[in-house]
Amino acid sequence: MSSSLRNLSQWLENTSLSSVVRDIHFMVPLLQSIHIFSVALVIWAALAVDLRVLGALGRDQPLAAFSQRFLPVMWWTLIVLLISGALLIVGEPHRTLQNPVFQLKMIVLLLGMLITAFVQSFIATGRLALMPKAGDGAVKALALLSIGAWVIIIFAGRWIAYTAS
Repeated sequence: MSSSLRNLSQWLENTSLSSVVRDIHFMVPLLQSIHIFSVALVIWAALAVDLRVLGALGRDQPLAAFSQRFLPVMWWTLIVLLISGALLIVGEPHRTLQNPVFQLKMIVLLLGMLITAFVQSFIATGRLALMPKAGDGAVKALALLSIGAWVIIIFAGRWIAYTAS
């Protein structure tokens, strides 16, 4: 573990915000509940769009219209997810920042967000409809990669509790 992460963890743990999160008895369970609910909404929205790209859901609706219903839910809920996650990190920095599973989760979360944004840009600009079949396969591969990323995020999130430093 790097000394800079250890120093950051110690500094965060000594902040007044960290004390508030730790010392108010209902705060951690409340934040965890908000975080888990937000994870469910984000993954539900991303999965719906990925399954639509794969042709397994909502085939009777245009892809752009379908995704316009789900992607805003994902991006707005992602903000709540990031805030609740940041507060949980501040409350228990030693449990998260120095944990390699948490670090994996953050890397895969960035990957999942990038893939979703990339697929969304293809949908929003109408380029997906213009792509030849080979290009369509590449976007479908990205949708599968996105589903895999969100599954890893779920498992890593649960695994953090069992690998705390």
